[in-house]
Amino acid sequence: MVKQIMESFGGEASLNHHVQQGTSVRLSFRVVERGASLARSTPNFRAS
Repeated sequence: MVKQIMESFGGEASLNHHVQQGTSVRLSFRVVERGASLARSTPNFRAS
């Protein structure tokens, strides 16, 4: 679900697991310029 939300906003989400080191979570967000309208660029997202 997190991956779908991130991708719908132009970002990325990933998980990496390393034995005896744990799991890392990486979230990459798209940068929006100040003054840009979010209403214009925000996609409609519905949880399934």
